[in-house]
Amino acid sequence: MTRQGASARGTKRALLALAGTLLALAAMPALAGAHHRDVRVSGTYVPYDFGTTQCAPTGASPDILACFDASLDVLANLGVEVVQLDSLPLSFAEFAERTGTIIYAEGYSVVGDLCDQTDLPLDEDVRPRILAGKRVSARQYLDALAEQGRIKAQFAAALDAFDVLATPTVGTPAIPLDHVDQTATRGGFTRTVNLLERCTLTVLNGFTEEDLPSGLQLIGRAYDAGTVLRIRWAYEQATDWHNRIPSRLLD
Repeated sequence: MTRQGASARGTKRALLALAGTLLALAAMPALAGAHHRDVRVSGTYVPYDFGTTQCAPTGASPDILACFDASLDVLANLGVEVVQLDSLPLSFAEFAERTGTIIYAEGYSVVGDLCDQTDLPLDEDVRPRILAGKRVSARQYLDALAEQGRIKAQFAAALDAFDVLATPTVGTPAIPLDHVDQTATRGGFTRTVNLLERCTLTVLNGFTEEDLPSGLQLIGRAYDAGTVLRIRWAYEQATDWHNRIPSRLLD
């Protein structure tokens, strides 16, 4: 197992971490890939050849960062090599903004008639989010879809050498319902998937000092759920977080 910098990486299969944005890219070769080695995981051989890196990400709580870094270490122990990526076509904030336009327009198209009826007992935090789509014109919506296509192509080109993008699921630990800001989204990392239309899942990757769960999001290529499922399986064979229950639920 070795860790190498970006200048030393020329292979197609790698796990990357993007400094400053809490981003990691994980790669796993096809089972028939020519360049892989067998890594024994809990008695079962699984072909691997991925890479990862330690990074100095910002924009998330220290507890979430600690869990994220620990996840990279686990993957490193499975044979991961470390490289670094300097940028992506868009920031996570820009992904979220562009996704919002499409979500608002499509949401209003589906349930806007219900939200327009002020006498119906709807959640008053949800209603304005749906009604925001009423202000999106047909041209704005079609422009957003066209831009989505361009972004997907740019993203695919930028990450062509990699199979899976791994990020924290959210940037903060779970919070009480009455502390949630309904006017904003905590899905900065997950909205990226909405725009890119890729396969994704989240896996438990630790607990904070207050015994609140943290998640690792694995984003694969479109129609490639098998890869993210195999990486999740390997990660869970190497950890026991998925078997733990927060102590507060046992009180």
